[in-house]
Amino acid sequence: MRPFGWQERETRQWLSSLCLELRPQEETLPFPDNPLRNGLLLCDIAQAVTGQAMRNLVLPPKDLPSARRCILAALDHLGLMSPALVEGNQLEHAVRRSYSLQLKEKQQKLGSGLLWEVEQVLQGDRDAIWGLLNYIRIATGPAASSQLPSFLQRMRASRKEQLVSEAVTAHRKQGK
Repeated sequence: MRPFGWQERETRQWLSSLCLELRPQEETLPFPDNPLRNGLLLCDIAQAVTGQAMRNLVLPPKDLPSARRCILAALDHLGLMSPALVEGNQLEHAVRRSYSLQLKEKQQKLGSGLLWEVEQVLQGDRDAIWGLLNYIRIATGPAASSQLPSFLQRMRASRKEQLVSEAVTAHRKQGK
């Protein structure tokens, strides 16, 4: 079930207040280029809300495991994973542990409900995507600042330029 219209509308307004507006072309991109599915938007939200850069991530994600790591890292950065189970900096130790062990640890901290939501986001379920974004909006409260740090603004602008360039190239190829 889709979030009520007002929830999606308020979540979009919240994203806009964080300078993280989504263009219609971005929302319809396939995986792994879709920022709603690959975790890039969630990482941008996490950095905007906390005012701290996320480290040790390989961006942009190119496959499901890297997108899953991106989403889980963003949720961890936002403090939405169970603090009782967090031991040290997960991302610092990520390179030393296998992917399956990292995933199992993060799944245990996340809880089955939110974990299910993450998997649905990866699959492109719009209800899950907007439900998770709405949950984050409510859970994190209003952002301390309505402006993103300049490095995030540059990062988003660079991504948008790349998307436009790719769309123009694809359109030209279709025209031939």
